[in-house]
Amino acid sequence: ASADGGAVYMASGPLTVDASAVSGSGQNGGCVYGGGTSVSIAAGSTLDTCTASADGGAVYMANGTLVVDGSTVSGSAVYGGCVYGDAGSVTISGGSELSACAATADGGAVYMASGDLTVDASTVSGSGQNG
Repeated sequence: ASADGGAVYMASGPLTVDASAVSGSGQNGGCVYGGGTSVSIAAGSTLDTCTASADGGAVYMANGTLVVDGSTVSGSAVYGGCVYGDAGSVTISGGSELSACAATADGGAVYMASGDLTVDASTVSGSGQNG
């Protein structure tokens, strides 16, 4: 997809990905774009082979809440190889693994333009110019 959210675009309302596999490519949010909404990636879900031509290889969150709990995420983008947070909050917990994340600019795994980031009992790794 050449637009935002290669697999899923959510402008409003909550999105839950539960024990599922998602892959895709887009401009912002290779797999998922969440705009001012709540996105939960839960219970053994996998976001894999996610590529964004701009920001948020796997997930782009625009002023919303993202929770990755017990899931695996990988991706590549210019900023935020796996996750790009543009305000709002991002929580990575429950043994989640953000790996194989790559950014050509900043935020190999996670790039937070603003907002809150919490990582609890999880693995986050990636490569980027600054972090």
